Amino acid sequence: MRRPPARSAFSEGEADQSGLTSSDTFFDIGAAPARSAAELRVALGNSNSRLKPRASILPPQSLRKTASTGDLGTVFPSVALEKAKSRARIEVDIVLESDTCVQGSYLKGLVKIHVRKCLKKDSPLLLARGKIRVVGFECIPLEDNRCTFYQRSALLSEVTTCSQDLYKGAPDQDGWAEAKEGIHVMPFAMLLPVDGSCGTPKGILNIHSGVSVRYVAMASIKVRDPKTSKESVAHFYRDCEIWPRLEVALSLAPAPRPLSGEVCKGVFMGGSGKVKFTARLHRLHWVAGQRCTVQLRVVNETKKTIKGATIALIRTTTVFRPHPHLAAGNGSRIADPDACQTSTMRKQVSEATLEMGQRCAKGHASAKGWWTGVAPGQTSEFSHHILLPADALSVARVRLLEVEYTLRVSVTAGSMGSDVHVILPIRIVNFVSLDPPHSSPL
Repeated sequence: MRRPPARSAFSEGEADQSGLTSSDTFFDIGAAPARSAAELRVALGNSNSRLKPRASILPPQSLRKTASTGDLGTVFPSVALEKAKSRARIEVDIVLESDTCVQGSYLKGLVKIHVRKCLKKDSPLLLARGKIRVVGFECIPLEDNRCTFYQRSALLSEVTTCSQDLYKGAPDQDGWAEAKEGIHVMPFAMLLPVDGSCGTPKGILNIHSGVSVRYVAMASIKVRDPKTSKESVAHFYRDCEIWPRLEVALSLAPAPRPLSGEVCKGVFMGGSGKVKFTARLHRLHWVAGQRCTVQLRVVNETKKTIKGATIALIRTTTVFRPHPHLAAGNGSRIADPDACQTSTMRKQVSEATLEMGQRCAKGHASAKGWWTGVAPGQTSEFSHHILLPADALSVARVRLLEVEYTLRVSVTAGSMGSDVHVILPIRIVNFVSLDPPHSSPL
């Protein structure tokens, strides 16, 4: 898969003369996993979302320059997180209208900003560049590796109609304005574009310990103390789900040619003849929670009756652990940021078995079952299905993770011998991507 080019999610806006740029300080899409992991670890806190006391972050590398000098070597100091201070003067909260959003829809909710009353020794705070952002990232187990692959951000002034209520007056030339004390509640609606300009969301994934795809919706605002000129960022986030938008007509359209697998194999105690077995799928994409139907054809040239057919859904999870110095062998001192070690985990997540029913018997108007197997010398075509788990999801690799699904389709002549099987690939999508919830702007 082609990796999206590295880009800063905060490239819009000019640089100002302060320690922070007028864009922002959080997260670069396309940054090395080590940097992404460090940024996320600091901003999101530990497993209980608790921040490390006096935590601070570094500005993105792409923003380490000033408008006045253009010096690419200028390094900005770290910026404190207001929430990590012993006494935060600005409290930010974000409350979502729904935790689920699809590309092309509006993420809606409320931003709450509490500007605390100044003490006698304090100066009124200055605020600037309030923002809403959604960040999607991959996580892998055992090591603190995370990689940002999706980010959409917008100024509060672009997604709400009452951001000016935060301030006592107009902003100065650098965008700073004096904060108005009190609790400010601002409804917002932020459009998540479908053009891929923010990256491509995958949906959520949490299949086993440490392997996950997560999204957070975050509100933040820059803070400055005019007395000391010290700056910080006040922020707060909540988990959410972001899904890709898929067209029903394209995703569920039949493939130009059926996906098929074919095998010819003998069976235990079946003589010199063989079983010719073919399994076919009419399309590649299937929806989680639905029946996936497979067409089977069996030509039985053995002495045994084919008595059962089974479809098993196999999930293959590949983890790509970054090891930049793997490619630095042979005396080379240049590390490859894309070098990695892979580990693969396979698990059968569901199974459906079709057993041979009873044949027609004298004096009976019916018999148990609908499929009567494939007798020696016979050819039979029939279908069988498996119910896909509601939480199954195929995930294409960006950097750290890849999740693939396959169907192992088999027929057997009994429990004593091995089965005859083929493997078919499928891709599983979520129904919400095909039929997203209704949303509208403010």
